[in-house]
Amino acid sequence: ILQTGNELATKLTGIYKGASYDLAKKLVEHDLEAGYLYNQNFDFDKLQIYYEIRPLYEDYSYVDDTEYYIELLKNRGLTDKMILSFFKQACANYSRYGLTTLMTQANNPDMFLIPDPSALLTTLSDQTYIGAYVPHNLVLMSDIHRLKYAMYLNNDAYDALKKMIDAMPDEIANDFYVKEAYTSFTDLQYSNPNLAGKDERQLGHTVSIASKSIAYQEFETSALSQWLEAHSYEYGFILRYPKRMASSTNHVYDAHYYRYVGKKNANKIYKENSCIEEYNQKEAAE
Repeated sequence: ILQTGNELATKLTGIYKGASYDLAKKLVEHDLEAGYLYNQNFDFDKLQIYYEIRPLYEDYSYVDDTEYYIELLKNRGLTDKMILSFFKQACANYSRYGLTTLMTQANNPDMFLIPDPSALLTTLSDQTYIGAYVPHNLVLMSDIHRLKYAMYLNNDAYDALKKMIDAMPDEIANDFYVKEAYTSFTDLQYSNPNLAGKDERQLGHTVSIASKSIAYQEFETSALSQWLEAHSYEYGFILRYPKRMASSTNHVYDAHYYRYVGKKNANKIYKENSCIEEYNQKEAAE
């Protein structure tokens, strides 16, 4: 500690003189002193961004990564204010690896990088990217009939799903099981690389529901499917890919996929006979 303090005092005083104490305090408070002392690229003009990105790192390589990421974002046309906002959102949601994978698409002007995938109304497509994002609040889907044991979902979505199942008539609840839930970036890379970082199952809010008594392809005709279409919004879920909305969702109708968006959003989307994309556009316009 004494050695580090002496090194900071020597280096800061020699450059910043009267401001050295305040700068040293900021460095120590945010665990930035090693980055400043041992990386010549450390830039006090980027201090606010260092505050955000430092907790993701166990070493001071964050200094060079910050420099590189800022360059990439400036090449995309982002202003300094927009870049800081991007880092505040991204560093609150991504791990170091997740952020690294997100930025691999920063050179692609046709790909929109999503800094806050945790937002309830986030939508993904071939033109959006979340890299190796992993939701912070995934829980095991215990006490729910599912295809395999190790299946996970966002905590709020899981709680809402349990309440919805409890509200179903017994004969419908007994026919229910979850075929798909949260799917990791790694699993998507293995099963369908083109979807990795672009699939909403990675958000942890989506479930694919199936019937025990009816063939998967005929699910639409089941009492379970009809109950879900009529009541799922009451518990914060919506049919993700409704009929006659492929032009908005860019996805054909699929009776299996339900997306948790919260009760307030689900109620509005259901009553407007809409989808997330149309709902987002309407909210943005207002």
